[in-house]
Amino acid sequence: WNDKITCVANGLYQRGPINPLAQEVALDLAFSLLYLDRTDMRVRLLIPSLLLMEGGKGGRYIGEAYDYLKYWLRAESSMMVMDLALMGGSEDSAKGIPFLGDRGNDMLEPPEKWMDGDMVYPSVGMVFELAFLKCHLMILLKD
Repeated sequence: WNDKITCVANGLYQRGPINPLAQEVALDLAFSLLYLDRTDMRVRLLIPSLLLMEGGKGGRYIGEAYDYLKYWLRAESSMMVMDLALMGGSEDSAKGIPFLGDRGNDMLEPPEKWMDGDMVYPSVGMVFELAFLKCHLMILLKD
């Protein structure tokens, strides 16, 4: 145990390979829970991390992660969640916004085009995940 702590402190500890099946099961469960309740903040914030985990070759779900983050950081999605959670709206009031239906977005577009920082109450975690994704994408393009 002490050796493990020393390795972590020295930055030498490497985690083992990620089990792709466990990642798939975790993603399926998280998306199922999110479909049941769009206002569940804990599940909503967990999914980008699950999508960005490096399984096998890194960046397996980078496109899906970008689409997911873009969906939840848009002003329309934020307003929909506020309506559902705070004002007692029904799932019928959210029918105008297709749930996670926006796919294949251009990952090189600047987030300022679609993210309204004044109107949206962005999750710091999701904004960080978006920044991480953009940096990862720059490194992939550089190589």
